[in-house]
Amino acid sequence: MRRPKNKGKKVYGVGINDADCVTQRYEKIDGKRVIAWKCPYYTAWRSMLKRCYSDKYHRAKPTYAGCSVCEEWLTLSKFKPWMEAQDWEGNDLDKDIISAGNKVYSPETCVFVSRQVNNLLVTKGAARGDFPLGVSSSRNKYRAQCVVRGLMTHLGTCDTPDEAAIVYNKFKADYIREVALTQEPRVRDGLNRHADLYEKGMVK
Repeated sequence: MRRPKNKGKKVYGVGINDADCVTQRYEKIDGKRVIAWKCPYYTAWRSMLKRCYSDKYHRAKPTYAGCSVCEEWLTLSKFKPWMEAQDWEGNDLDKDIISAGNKVYSPETCVFVSRQVNNLLVTKGAARGDFPLGVSSSRNKYRAQCVVRGLMTHLGTCDTPDEAAIVYNKFKADYIREVALTQEPRVRDGLNRHADLYEKGMVK
Protein backbone atom coordinates (compact mmCIF):
# COMPACT_ATOMS: atom_id res chain seq x y z
CA MET A 1 0.00 0.00 0.00
CA ARG A 2 1.03 3.56 -0.54
CA ARG A 3 0.75 6.24 2.10
CA PRO A 4 1.27 9.94 1.49
CA LYS A 5 4.90 10.69 0.84
CA ASN A 6 6.74 13.97 1.09
CA LYS A 7 4.21 15.21 3.64
CA GLY A 8 5.60 18.73 3.43
CA LYS A 9 5.31 18.87 -0.37
CA LYS A 10 2.14 20.50 -1.67
CA VAL A 11 0.05 18.91 -4.39
CA TYR A 12 0.19 21.11 -7.52
CA GLY A 13 1.83 23.75 -5.35
CA VAL A 14 -1.27 24.43 -3.22
CA GLY A 15 -2.95 21.28 -1.88
CA ILE A 16 -2.10 19.63 1.45
CA ASN A 17 -2.82 15.93 1.99
CA ASP A 18 -3.31 16.02 5.75
CA ALA A 19 -5.82 13.13 5.88
CA ASP A 20 -3.09 10.49 6.30
CA CYS A 21 -5.11 8.01 4.23
CA VAL A 22 -3.85 5.32 1.89
CA THR A 23 -3.90 6.77 -1.62
CA GLN A 24 -3.52 3.50 -3.55
CA ARG A 25 -2.83 -0.20 -3.18
CA TYR A 26 -0.75 -2.50 -5.34
CA GLU A 27 -0.89 -6.14 -6.41
CA LYS A 28 1.58 -8.33 -8.21
CA ILE A 29 0.30 -9.69 -11.50
CA ASP A 30 2.61 -11.86 -13.60
CA GLY A 31 5.48 -10.66 -11.47
CA LYS A 32 4.71 -7.00 -12.08
CA ARG A 33 3.61 -4.53 -9.41
CA VAL A 34 0.43 -2.80 -10.61
CA ILE A 35 -2.06 -0.42 -9.03
CA ALA A 36 -5.08 -2.43 -7.86
CA TRP A 37 -7.02 0.34 -6.09
CA LYS A 38 -7.00 4.13 -5.76
CA CYS A 39 -8.60 6.10 -2.94
CA PRO A 40 -11.62 7.80 -4.60
CA TYR A 41 -11.46 10.79 -2.25
CA TYR A 42 -7.80 11.51 -2.87
CA THR A 43 -8.24 10.88 -6.62
CA ALA A 44 -11.15 13.34 -6.92
CA TRP A 45 -9.35 15.94 -4.77
CA ARG A 46 -6.10 15.66 -6.73
CA SER A 47 -7.95 15.84 -10.08
CA MET A 48 -9.72 19.00 -8.93
CA LEU A 49 -6.38 20.62 -8.03
CA LYS A 50 -4.93 19.52 -11.36
CA ARG A 51 -7.73 21.20 -13.30
CA CYS A 52 -7.09 24.46 -11.47
CA TYR A 53 -3.33 24.60 -10.94
CA SER A 54 -1.57 22.50 -13.60
CA ASP A 55 -0.08 24.58 -16.41
CA LYS A 56 0.27 21.42 -18.51
CA TYR A 57 -3.43 20.66 -18.06
CA HIS A 58 -4.36 24.23 -19.03
CA ARG A 59 -2.46 23.88 -22.30
CA ALA A 60 -4.67 20.91 -23.16
CA LYS A 61 -7.87 22.32 -21.57
CA PRO A 62 -7.57 26.13 -21.70
CA THR A 63 -11.15 26.66 -20.44
CA TYR A 64 -9.91 25.69 -16.95
CA ALA A 65 -7.34 28.50 -16.84
CA GLY A 66 -8.37 30.94 -14.12
CA CYS A 67 -10.25 28.33 -12.08
CA SER A 68 -9.45 27.95 -8.38
CA VAL A 69 -10.26 25.91 -5.27
CA CYS A 70 -11.64 27.53 -2.14
CA GLU A 71 -9.23 27.74 0.80
CA GLU A 72 -11.14 25.12 2.79
CA TRP A 73 -10.72 22.47 0.09
CA LEU A 74 -6.99 22.99 -0.28
CA THR A 75 -6.70 20.42 2.52
CA LEU A 76 -7.85 16.85 1.86
CA SER A 77 -9.15 16.50 5.43
CA LYS A 78 -11.81 19.12 4.65
CA PHE A 79 -12.71 17.90 1.15
CA LYS A 80 -13.02 14.20 2.07
CA PRO A 81 -15.93 14.51 4.58
CA TRP A 82 -17.86 16.68 2.13
CA MET A 83 -17.41 14.11 -0.64
CA GLU A 84 -18.36 11.24 1.67
CA ALA A 85 -21.74 12.93 2.22
CA GLN A 86 -22.42 13.22 -1.52
CA ASP A 87 -23.82 10.80 -4.09
CA TRP A 88 -20.42 10.52 -5.74
CA GLU A 89 -20.07 6.91 -6.91
CA GLY A 90 -19.98 6.77 -10.71
CA ASN A 91 -20.50 10.54 -10.93
CA ASP A 92 -18.38 13.56 -11.87
CA LEU A 93 -17.53 16.59 -9.74
CA ASP A 94 -19.01 19.70 -11.38
CA LYS A 95 -18.46 23.36 -10.47
CA ASP A 96 -20.68 25.35 -12.85
CA ILE A 97 -24.02 23.60 -13.28
CA ILE A 98 -25.43 25.24 -10.16
CA SER A 99 -23.97 28.64 -11.07
CA ALA A 100 -23.28 29.31 -14.76
CA GLY A 101 -19.78 30.59 -15.42
CA ASN A 102 -18.53 29.79 -11.92
CA LYS A 103 -14.77 29.15 -11.69
CA VAL A 104 -14.38 28.31 -7.99
CA TYR A 105 -14.60 24.80 -6.56
CA SER A 106 -16.32 25.02 -3.17
CA PRO A 107 -19.04 23.27 -1.10
CA GLU A 108 -21.53 25.95 -2.16
CA THR A 109 -20.88 25.70 -5.90
CA CYS A 110 -20.04 22.03 -6.48
CA VAL A 111 -22.13 18.91 -6.92
CA PHE A 112 -21.60 15.38 -8.20
CA VAL A 113 -23.61 14.61 -11.35
CA SER A 114 -23.82 11.79 -13.88
CA ARG A 115 -21.59 11.86 -16.96
CA GLN A 116 -24.68 12.51 -19.12
CA VAL A 117 -25.58 15.62 -17.11
CA ASN A 118 -21.96 16.77 -16.95
CA ASN A 119 -21.64 16.57 -20.75
CA LEU A 120 -24.98 18.28 -21.30
CA LEU A 121 -23.47 21.77 -21.13
CA VAL A 122 -20.18 21.12 -22.96
CA THR A 123 -19.81 23.58 -25.85
CA LYS A 124 -16.38 22.50 -27.23
CA GLY A 125 -15.39 26.11 -27.87
CA ALA A 126 -13.10 26.68 -30.84
CA ALA A 127 -13.26 23.00 -31.85
CA ARG A 128 -16.63 23.59 -33.54
CA GLY A 129 -15.30 26.26 -35.95
CA ASP A 130 -16.73 29.65 -36.90
CA PHE A 131 -20.42 28.76 -36.84
CA PRO A 132 -22.75 29.35 -33.90
CA LEU A 133 -23.19 26.61 -31.31
CA GLY A 134 -25.13 23.66 -32.78
CA VAL A 135 -24.78 24.85 -36.39
CA SER A 136 -22.86 23.43 -39.37
CA SER A 137 -22.89 24.15 -43.13
CA SER A 138 -24.58 21.83 -45.64
CA ARG A 139 -24.76 22.66 -49.39
CA ASN A 140 -25.10 26.41 -48.93
CA LYS A 141 -27.61 25.82 -46.14
CA TYR A 142 -27.09 25.69 -42.39
CA ARG A 143 -27.94 22.64 -40.35
CA ALA A 144 -29.01 22.70 -36.70
CA GLN A 145 -28.05 19.57 -34.74
CA CYS A 146 -27.71 18.48 -31.13
CA VAL A 147 -26.28 15.49 -29.30
CA VAL A 148 -29.08 13.73 -27.42
CA ARG A 149 -28.14 10.83 -25.14
CA GLY A 150 -24.91 10.33 -27.05
CA LEU A 151 -26.44 10.44 -30.54
CA MET A 152 -26.31 13.36 -33.00
CA THR A 153 -29.87 14.51 -33.76
CA HIS A 154 -30.71 16.54 -36.89
CA LEU A 155 -33.05 19.42 -36.03
CA GLY A 156 -33.54 21.04 -39.41
CA THR A 157 -31.89 23.04 -42.21
CA CYS A 158 -32.08 26.83 -42.45
CA ASP A 159 -31.06 29.60 -44.86
CA THR A 160 -28.79 31.43 -42.40
CA PRO A 161 -26.56 30.49 -39.45
CA ASP A 162 -28.60 32.72 -37.14
CA GLU A 163 -31.85 30.95 -38.03
CA ALA A 164 -30.25 27.56 -37.41
CA ALA A 165 -28.89 28.82 -34.09
CA ILE A 166 -32.40 29.80 -32.97
CA VAL A 167 -33.66 26.28 -33.78
CA TYR A 168 -30.75 24.72 -31.89
CA ASN A 169 -31.04 26.97 -28.83
CA LYS A 170 -34.78 26.33 -28.46
CA PHE A 171 -34.32 22.57 -28.75
CA LYS A 172 -31.35 22.57 -26.36
CA ALA A 173 -33.26 24.60 -23.76
CA ASP A 174 -36.19 22.19 -23.89
CA TYR A 175 -33.87 19.17 -23.67
CA ILE A 176 -32.04 20.61 -20.65
CA ARG A 177 -35.35 21.26 -18.90
CA GLU A 178 -36.41 17.67 -19.60
CA VAL A 179 -33.23 16.34 -17.99
CA ALA A 180 -33.62 18.80 -15.11
CA LEU A 181 -36.90 17.16 -14.08
CA THR A 182 -34.97 14.01 -13.10
CA GLN A 183 -32.41 15.79 -10.88
CA GLU A 184 -32.20 16.82 -7.24
CA PRO A 185 -33.29 20.40 -6.47
CA ARG A 186 -29.93 22.21 -6.67
CA VAL A 187 -29.03 20.58 -10.00
CA ARG A 188 -32.58 20.98 -11.33
CA ASP A 189 -32.61 24.71 -10.57
CA GLY A 190 -29.12 25.17 -12.00
CA LEU A 191 -30.01 23.36 -15.22
CA ASN A 192 -33.15 25.45 -15.62
CA ARG A 193 -31.03 28.60 -15.34
CA HIS A 194 -28.75 27.24 -18.08
CA ALA A 195 -31.82 26.46 -20.21
CA ASP A 196 -32.91 30.10 -19.89
CA LEU A 197 -29.50 31.22 -21.17
CA TYR A 198 -29.76 28.93 -24.20
CA GLU A 199 -33.26 30.17 -24.98
CA LYS A 200 -31.99 33.76 -24.90
CA GLY A 201 -29.08 32.88 -27.20
CA MET A 202 -26.55 33.81 -24.52
CA VAL A 203 -24.47 30.58 -24.67
CA LYS A 204 -21.63 30.87 -27.16
